[in-house]
Amino acid sequence: MKNVEEWNINKNQLSEYHEPVWRKDYLFKPNNNIGILAYNIDEYRMGTYSSHFAVSSNKQNPITEFNPLKTRILFSDDKTFYFLEESDCIAFRKEIFNPNGNEKWFPFVILNIKSRKFSFIEFDNSSIYFGIKEIKKKQSQNNYRAFS
Repeated sequence: MKNVEEWNINKNQLSEYHEPVWRKDYLFKPNNNIGILAYNIDEYRMGTYSSHFAVSSNKQNPITEFNPLKTRILFSDDKTFYFLEESDCIAFRKEIFNPNGNEKWFPFVILNIKSRKFSFIEFDNSSIYFGIKEIKKKQSQNNYRAFS
């Protein structure tokens, strides 16, 4: 559990929340106004983790702004979310697959909480070692090395 106590998020209101057994909840704080809780963190494939998530505002009295139902994202500790502050967006990766074949994609999902809009950036590399960064407002670069 990383700094989860700093925000008193009502977990009973989150979609499909259950108390952690092995992997504790994880709180990301891009700034003082937003907290993103990754919860129900599970290893769904050897060495690959996924989680549900909820975005909250107002640290003193948290309000859940966004909590998608039944949506799991790739979880990779501090590299789960990328914060595009100039554009007020967060980016994360979601596995998408074709049930009629073996194809899998790991596109970035770009989410603007304020406008409640999202978009996908196709990404043909399934490696967790690549990420996304903001170059300037509404312009990003993907496929850079997120880890050294």
